[in-house]
Amino acid sequence: LAEYGAQIVTLTVEEEMAFALENHGFKAEEIRRRTKEALAKVRLSGLEKRKISTLSGGQKQRLVIAAVLAENPEVLVFDEPTSAMDPEGVVEFYELVGRLKENGLTVVVAEHHLEAVLPYANKFTLMHEGQLLITDTPIAVMQYMDMHNIYTNAIPAIYKTQLELEKQGCFFKKDFINLRD
Repeated sequence: LAEYGAQIVTLTVEEEMAFALENHGFKAEEIRRRTKEALAKVRLSGLEKRKISTLSGGQKQRLVIAAVLAENPEVLVFDEPTSAMDPEGVVEFYELVGRLKENGLTVVVAEHHLEAVLPYANKFTLMHEGQLLITDTPIAVMQYMDMHNIYTNAIPAIYKTQLELEKQGCFFKKDFINLRD
């Protein structure tokens, strides 16, 4: 959920990790194993005894993700996950999403700020006024957005620059999807 704090129901990291697993009937040893693995995936190892009230916003968000990961889902769905984060937190979040994706997890993100998700996405879907307009590569969808003047403010500035240069007849071998490129 966009408000990840509303999903936290216990006082400590360890209790939060155990909550859903206990409700699904897992035994204590399995809960400890899954907790350890999931916290490691989100880089929160060693914080099991910490009070949740002492965690940063980014740590709380990663805790919520770890609690879901402990249940071994096939798909993760995020709705505006970075809406309350500072730029550093946004980068860390999408690096985590990238690692999860590399490990074979399907990740679906509803996001208006494309610059952070762009390096990790392999498919974009554009919806407008309740209609699905296009599902394609991120580049193809952003070109469609530009061509049809739909949500152009969501197109990352660096890629907008490339589009403007291409309109002037200057083409590039590699798309501008991040500063490194």
